[in-house]
Amino acid sequence: MKNIFRNTLGLLLASQTACYAYTNNRELNWNEQVVLPLKNILVDIVGFIPHIIFAVLILLAGWIVAKIVMFVTSRFL
Repeated sequence: MKNIFRNTLGLLLASQTACYAYTNNRELNWNEQVVLPLKNILVDIVGFIPHIIFAVLILLAGWIVAKIVMFVTSRFL
């Protein structure tokens, strides 16, 4: 049981050391860890909204044109 605890503790310390070394010997603050990734995701989502609105408007315009064509052609047939 002591070996399992020592190995687990060793792995935990090694991973923390690796993470600390990876960040260039500085700890990331809340802004870099949480706020900036969320902001980037939200910017992508908000940037995509006009494309969705444009696609819906195109579909709506196509539906209206199809209804008009159906109405006009039904009068002549």
